[in-house]
Amino acid sequence: MVERVTVAHGGDMESQDMPSSKSRSSSDNYQDSGVTIRSGLFNKNISSADQAGDDDLIAIDGMEIKVKQAREMGLLNKQFAEDGGLSAGNAAQAAHQRSDQQSDQQQSEQTGTGNTEYDTAMAGLNDAIEEGSMEYGEAQAYDTSIAQIAMSGLSVEHAVETLDGLASGDVDATAVPSETKQMLNDIQGNVQKAATQSAQAELGREGFDVIQRAASVSPEVNAALRSYAIMRATGKADGITWSDFLGDVQAHLNG
Repeated sequence: MVERVTVAHGGDMESQDMPSSKSRSSSDNYQDSGVTIRSGLFNKNISSADQAGDDDLIAIDGMEIKVKQAREMGLLNKQFAEDGGLSAGNAAQAAHQRSDQQSDQQQSEQTGTGNTEYDTAMAGLNDAIEEGSMEYGEAQAYDTSIAQIAMSGLSVEHAVETLDGLASGDVDATAVPSETKQMLNDIQGNVQKAATQSAQAELGREGFDVIQRAASVSPEVNAALRSYAIMRATGKADGITWSDFLGDVQAHLNG
């Protein structure tokens, strides 16, 4: 079950349990001529890790993460041959890997990646795309962020709690590894950017400004907005749109 967060007339947040559903499959990550990465909206093949930019995306074990993150985790060079390119033998191995991955992909359509939090989030995001409450680009941004958390070994809940604790001062910043802080800050920035763009696209400038102004003066609206953004990013919005959220905010303001 997932929980919808709304703003009540009295300033408290109300909740309503709703169901979630299915899963998402991974993609084929290899090409004969090199490794495929995604730069902006386009895929391209590269033969050396040096050809990948920090903000490009690369699929590792079925999950897309930023090249910078893959490089820091020591995973990037493993996608390439030791000489920086794919030799004939490595190309044959890549072809064999593709064959194995096709079988793995068919299996993943039934069982997912094995990471429960990632699979659950991807199922929710997939549903949102199918029902038209979320555009693919927004879902892909969240997909990348959840994958980064999963690859780091953190749970989504722990990641959110750590970010909140760092912001409030309840978590000692010196107790959190610098790599983890940087990753969490990058994820927070990506989620905020994607959520802002989707809200502006759906509501237009006027509706977006209503939420923005209300959040700046009302702690209740600000808390509800953060909760909704997290639910949306983790595939738990269950069909609730920015228009629905705006309606809740307006009801709160008029109450």
